[in-house]
Amino acid sequence: ARAGGIVTLGKKETERVKTRFPHMADKVAYIPFGVDTEWFSPQKDIPEENLIIAVGVDPDRDWNAFFKACEGLPAKVIVAGSGRKVKNFNPPSWVEVKMFSAKEMVDLYARAAVVAIPLNTASGVNDAMGCSTLYEAMAMGKAIVASRTHHMESYIVDGENGRLVPQGEVTSMRTAISELLENKEKRARLGTAAHAYALSELSIEKMTTDLTAFFVRLS
Repeated sequence: ARAGGIVTLGKKETERVKTRFPHMADKVAYIPFGVDTEWFSPQKDIPEENLIIAVGVDPDRDWNAFFKACEGLPAKVIVAGSGRKVKNFNPPSWVEVKMFSAKEMVDLYARAAVVAIPLNTASGVNDAMGCSTLYEAMAMGKAIVASRTHHMESYIVDGENGRLVPQGEVTSMRTAISELLENKEKRARLGTAAHAYALSELSIEKMTTDLTAFFVRLS
C-alpha cells in the first residue's frame, strides 16, 4: 500500500491490484519481464524430434496430470528441472528428469515437438508460475500446451499461438499434446505465431523501454 508503483506480469493481476489498492490505480502497470530473444530463438540447424518436454522447478507444477497425460504417447518425455522436487511425484520410469545448462536448454527446446506447462494454482501460492518457461518456449517458436491460468491467458490465445487446457484435466491435456504430435503443420503454425508474439511483446528491449517509461511517469 505504500509502494511508489506496482509492476504486474498478468492482465487479471493488474485488475485485481487496482481493485485492492484503488488509491494506486494509476500507478500499476502490466509489464512482462521479458526474455532474451536472441539467445532463445528458433534453431534451424537442430532437427525437431518426437519429444515432449516440461520445464521448471517452481511449486505447484501439476506433474501428476502431466505424467498421466503423456502415458503411452508415442514420444519421449523429458522434464528439465530439479530431480529432487520432481521425484516427490514419483515420475514413471519412461520420464527422464534432469537439469540442463543454458546452452543445453536451447538445444532441448529446439528438439522438442511440444512444450508442456502443466500447472495447478489451487493452493493460491503463485498464479504467475510458468512464465519463464512460456516466454522461452514462445521465443524458440515452439508449440505450447499450457494449463489455463490467469497469467497464461495474458499471453496465449488458445488455438492461435498456443493451446490452453483446463487445470487438472488429464484428458484435455493428452488430447492437445497428441493432436500437436500428429500434426506438424499445426505445430509450425502455433510456433510461428508464438515466436512473432515473443518478438513483439516479450523482448528484453521492450521490457526495458516500458519500465523506463513507467518510472518516468512515476517520478
